[in-house]
Amino acid sequence: MNETRKHMYYLLEKMRELDSQIIAGENAKKDLKLLEEQFYELCGEAIEEDENARSLEN
Repeated sequence: MNETRKHMYYLLEKMRELDSQIIAGENAKKDLKLLEEQFYELCGEAIEEDENARSLEN
């Protein structure tokens, strides 16, 4: 195998790695968005619980 072909295979492998990282990054963005939504829902629930607890104290 000549040097040009070795370099081509090396570049192809690097391209595959980067493509996998891009896909993983896109999946991570989706997962992060879901976690953020869950967090904000829980924040709302916590605020409601605090308000209910305060109204019962009064």
